[in-house]
Amino acid sequence: MNSIKLPALGQLPSLKHLVIEWFSRLEIVGSEFCGDQYSSSVTCFKSLTSLKFRGLSVCKAWSTDQADVSPFPCLEELYMLDCPQLTQGFPLELPSLKVLHMERCSVFSGSLSCSPLLRELTLRDCEMADLTNLAKLTRLTSLSYSAQYVLAVDQGAVVAAAIPLLTSIDRLTLKGIPLPLRHFPVLSVVRSLSLDHVSDARSVASHLADSWLIISQPCPFMNAALLRPY
Repeated sequence: MNSIKLPALGQLPSLKHLVIEWFSRLEIVGSEFCGDQYSSSVTCFKSLTSLKFRGLSVCKAWSTDQADVSPFPCLEELYMLDCPQLTQGFPLELPSLKVLHMERCSVFSGSLSCSPLLRELTLRDCEMADLTNLAKLTRLTSLSYSAQYVLAVDQGAVVAAAIPLLTSIDRLTLKGIPLPLRHFPVLSVVRSLSLDHVSDARSVASHLADSWLIISQPCPFMNAALLRPY
């Protein structure tokens, strides 16, 4: 479907699930998405629980243009897939959000949502995303971060600093983090672990024995593990 503007779906009071795909001429998701009458006195998308954007090939931003309002009060799941030109993100105040899944948004440089209920975070091929808020997501139970290219050391350091604070995680997948395994003490609580390209081969070789001891002894519930050096 070709279009340059989304319809005012925010004014459908019973809408719970919404998928928007393959709008090849949509450049901005703007306030018209919520409706022409959108204001702080009107709640838009008041029943929506899941929202998926996919294949918006030229979309560059999602903005409501109103800083004092928080749409999507019931949104629990948000998926942003294959939006290669998206640089600015979604509303940060999503109070009910539990699942955030982004894939192949390669130039996205916006911040992550700070939802206090966020449980599952997946970022794949989103190397430019601002990870500053990662350490605040202390209720995460599942974190999957996969970079197509190895992250710069400073970006990897942000991830490494956040990991010890995410004490509820039981599923952890990291790919492209240029840091050795000793930076991830949270391994003692995870049930499923995949660490791919987290360090150079020499570093992995020097820490692998200790890492397996950490996995086999303090983690009696772990049922899956993958460690792969460069």
